[in-house]
Amino acid sequence: MNAIAGNPAEAQGLWQAAQQLNPDQGETAAVLSGLWSEPPQLLPQAEPTLKLNLRGWFKDEALERLYTLEQRQTDLAELALARQARAEQTLSKLAFVILLPIVSALIGSGIILTLLVNTWRSRQRSQPSPLAIARWEVPWDGAWLAIGLLGGFFFVGQIIISMGLGGVVFALVNRALGALASPDSAGMTANLVGSIRAQAIGVFCVYNLMAIGVLSFLYLCLKSFAPLPADWFQLSPAKGRWYLWGIGGYLAAYPLVLLVSLVNQQIWAGQGGSNPLLTLALENQDNVALIFFFVTAAIAAPIFEEIFFRGFLMTSLTRFMPGWGAVLASAFIFAAAHLSLAEILPLMTLGTVLGFVYGRSRNLLASILLHSLWNSGTLLSLFLLGSALRA
Repeated sequence: MNAIAGNPAEAQGLWQAAQQLNPDQGETAAVLSGLWSEPPQLLPQAEPTLKLNLRGWFKDEALERLYTLEQRQTDLAELALARQARAEQTLSKLAFVILLPIVSALIGSGIILTLLVNTWRSRQRSQPSPLAIARWEVPWDGAWLAIGLLGGFFFVGQIIISMGLGGVVFALVNRALGALASPDSAGMTANLVGSIRAQAIGVFCVYNLMAIGVLSFLYLCLKSFAPLPADWFQLSPAKGRWYLWGIGGYLAAYPLVLLVSLVNQQIWAGQGGSNPLLTLALENQDNVALIFFFVTAAIAAPIFEEIFFRGFLMTSLTRFMPGWGAVLASAFIFAAAHLSLAEILPLMTLGTVLGFVYGRSRNLLASILLHSLWNSGTLLSLFLLGSALRA
């Protein structure tokens, strides 16, 4: 970038330092140094080296310099066409990333407004409110609720599995993928990608072990109360229009979470939580790691978290408080369980919508669909944004 900006001396210093400090990148640095030397020095393997080790704007600028020096007009024209095509693709991706939340927020605002109008009309006509959430028949007392939450989710899930077995699982995954971490022609890039992939697979394994452990513990605790009332842990595709509740809840959550997130950014000065592993996977184009992140976030997490936080926790709380009290209390615990203080308000807002959708539909498939759409949309936006910035 310094060379393009008219600072070749500074660029030459950086390239020389790169050759000394990092031999794996030395060949690329030598090619770049030769291209911007006075007079230019064109190394024999310049073109394949640049194509292999550079990406996006940096690769295009280096190839343009090479083709210009070699007077390869046809290759320059093809490079210009390729850059234009990528620019159009980038514009399309950015438009999608920008328009998706805008359109979703507008439709969601309409859904919320319609719900509020119907609530007002129902009060005028002394009819049941569409916002009302009925209680469940809960066969156990507060002690079993505490055992399920503290003993199951926190002790078994967080302490024994995540903190205790997590390190063992990550070590086994790293050992199994040791070949991916060995140096090759790509050097540090291969090491980094191998590490990210191991972390992604480790996260997937640990999360699913935690989910299985917590739900197994919960089953052992509650099996003495079987058979449960008919509306407990409903996962019935034939019951109601759960898919409409899921999609409608997803759209309605957009403006609410967006508004709360804007306020949250002011409170935390933009220091919200993020997943650095996901960012690295996006930057390094590791599709295997991205697949494991996607399956964890868009499939495993919605199924486990909705069964536990809505199916067990929220419904159990209706024994001790009104329906909306249970929705808000479970939403707060759901947000706190993500262990990100800066994200509690947005996550609690999302948890409130999830609780409302489940409370009205009485079908866990509705809240699972909403949760999956939310996580999938977030990952898709990040993927498109990352690929657009790399182009």
